[in-house]
Formats: sequence, C-alpha cells, structure tokens
Amino acid sequence: GVETEWTVKLPAGVFCEGMLSGDRVFFGVSDGYIYELSKKSGSIERRFYIGTAVTPNPFIWNGRLYSGEGLHFTHHARAYSFDLASGDYIGAYPTLGHTEGQPVIARHQNQELLFIVSGKDGIHAVDPLTMTQVWHRVEGHIDASLRVSDGRVFSGTALELEDKKNSRLSVAAYAFSDGKTLWENETPASSWVAPILDDGKAYYVFGEIYGQSNFGQLACYDQATGTPLWAIDTVASMNSMPVKAGNRIYAADQREHVNMFDLDTQSIAWSQPTSEKSTTALVAGVSYDPFRHLILYPSFTDGLYILDPDSGEILLRWMPQDKANPWQGTYSSVVVTQDFWYLSDGHGTVRCLRPRTLSKRPEARL
Repeated sequence: GVETEWTVKLPAGVFCEGMLSGDRVFFGVSDGYIYELSKKSGSIERRFYIGTAVTPNPFIWNGRLYSGEGLHFTHHARAYSFDLASGDYIGAYPTLGHTEGQPVIARHQNQELLFIVSGKDGIHAVDPLTMTQVWHRVEGHIDASLRVSDGRVFSGTALELEDKKNSRLSVAAYAFSDGKTLWENETPASSWVAPILDDGKAYYVFGEIYGQSNFGQLACYDQATGTPLWAIDTVASMNSMPVKAGNRIYAADQREHVNMFDLDTQSIAWSQPTSEKSTTALVAGVSYDPFRHLILYPSFTDGLYILDPDSGEILLRWMPQDKANPWQGTYSSVVVTQDFWYLSDGHGTVRCLRPRTLSKRPEARL
C-alpha cells in the first residue's frame, strides 16, 4: 500500500515536520542548518546557516524564509530571516529564551506581525520586515506556537523545568496590535502545542512531558470571552499536535494511543493503541489525509500507522525495508500532499512515500 519514492539522510536529526513550497521542501536540522530539498528527488539544493539546532518548522512569507532555534536549555535564541531568492541572511530578532516553538506571521487590519515564543521570555510580536519589536509579554513559560483569529492572539503556558512549583499554567487571548490581555484562564496541566481555532471556539490539549502522567485533557473555550465550554479528560498526557477534521479532533497521547474526540457528543469515540515501545514523553502529531480519508500516525519506534478515521482500525503499519536507514526516533508528523507523504526522524532520515493501493474516500464523509 505504500512505496518509497526517495530517501535522504541529512547530517543530523530532524525534530519538526518539513515545509513545502513550490518544488522544494525545507527541514530544520539539529546541526544548525535549514536544508532545502528537491521534492522530486530529495537532492539537497541549498542550506541556510543558523548555528544551533533548528527545532521549529521553517516557513516562507513575502519571499523570505523564517525560523527559530534552540532546545529547552538554549538561551538568548533568535528568530532569523533570509532572502529566499538569493539565500542571503537579512537579520535576526534576539530573545532571552529559546525559540523552539513555531514562529507564525498573521495579519489583522492591514498590520502584519511575526509572533515568536521564547520559553520563559514569553511572547514577542515583531515587524517581519524590519525584525524589530512591536510588543512583548512575559506571562509564563511558552513553548506552544501561537494562533491568531479575529484580532486575538491565543497562547498557552507550560511547566518551567527549573521552577516547576512556581510555574504559571494558563491559556489566554491577547490583542493583536498591542498585546493587551483580553482573557485568561488557569489550566489543570501544561499546554505544549498550539490550539485549534474554528467556528468561534479554541480547542487546547493539556498534559505534561517531564515524566509519565495519568492525566490529559481536551478543552474547548469561547474565542471571544474565554468562557470554558466543556472538557474531556484522558488517562494519559496530551502533548502532541491535534488535528481537526469535520466535527472530530484527532490527537495522540503519551502512551502512543491515537484518540478520536467527537465534538458533537463531547466524548472519546475511540482510542487506538499503536506502539508500546516508546520511552519518550514527546510523541509525534497525527495527520489527516483528506485525499484518502486516512489518519496517519508516525510512532516513535514502530513505524507509520495508517488508521481508519471512523473506527480507529489500523489499516496498515508501514516499516521501511531499507536496512541502512531503519525507522527510529520519530518526533515529527507527516506532511500530506495529493500524491505523497513526507516523513522525517530524529536521526536525520527524510522519506518521500507514495501511497499506492489504499482506497480513496471523499472528505465529505466527515
């Protein structure tokens, strides 16, 4: 059901999924470079020098390539800007923390801002052209990427490893133009990944990554007021990026179970075990393939699981047959296109897969 189109071994590990642009795919790598690969062959076309581990997903805006850097113990990390056409370095914005959370650019009322999260140094709103500060908020340890809707910037905080007892756990919405707090709510656990914004609601997943946890949660808030609408508790930490398809949210938990949350009934419709070998608290996010109506989950050690979105049935577990590049240490979710799936792992292996015989079903079924 799945064929390998090409495999490329990069010099070091890839923590986040790739970013597609035209006939290229970009990966941040822990050797301190962003690699630009050909989508057709996987050949390395260019690389952009950062210097420390490039953990977030690079992205492109207005002819520029942007990225953050660093791991938890990195300090004074920056967000970088490059000219995509020439490859030249344009500039960088400095912080006091680490910028491993995904930077984003958003627009509201003819203003465009680059939002950077920097651990305990909080949120930075930056002019993406000049890379100068517009506003800055320190409201706790923030690793989760921000999301923006209708002039509101949504964030969540997490445990600070060096000061767990005094960590402030909350979700909040800030004004786009000046960072003023619009609402804030205390949370029962950390928010490590970005929320889902849809139909006036903000969906957050909560859990912990420092050690095993028997608690997780999916919670729904009103975007405008922050009013908690409902929550679904789980028996394991929720710390992987969720995905919404129709009236469902899919997310993996710390046990490497893939869960389907039914938003109509506000319940867990199914929870499918996958790998039982993972020893990491961080797990990859699930992806939804709308072209084939499939859920894709790259486990940490046991290959790619392909599931039926309706029942949770495991349709296929794919493992590479390439002995030189075995499946290992995967943290990143699958990038889905109409023809290919792109995967990367913590040891630097990048794969382009072609799904062949899996039946296609219309997205409208959701």
